[in-house]
Amino acid sequence: MKIGTDLGTCTKFTRLRLSAHKLNIETVRYVTADKRKEPEDRLCSYCNSNIVMKCLLYEDYRDKMYKDIDDLFPCFKDYNEGQQFIWLMSNLDEDIINIITTYVYNSFTKRRNTINTQK
Repeated sequence: MKIGTDLGTCTKFTRLRLSAHKLNIETVRYVTADKRKEPEDRLCSYCNSNIVMKCLLYEDYRDKMYKDIDDLFPCFKDYNEGQQFIWLMSNLDEDIINIITTYVYNSFTKRRNTINTQK
């Protein structure tokens, strides 16, 4: 299986890993000191939770990702949330990377469409 056969999917995941996105975790770093928040407080503007691990907007995509990962790596569910996040972002297995990149692509696309609809 090839990684990143779809440029758009690969690009979204790369932007997430490089912090080249417009999520609060990154954008709030560059506001004035009086408005700046600690990293653990830079939450999703849609649901006020961690965008990758808990945001309700992506629950259906995340459930599928977790099921697909569990099929390949059953011990994943035994990790705590922090360990899961690190494992997801640093994994080198091609099958796992394809599952993660698909999740990130679908989530970011849904986020963009939801935010554009709310404007």
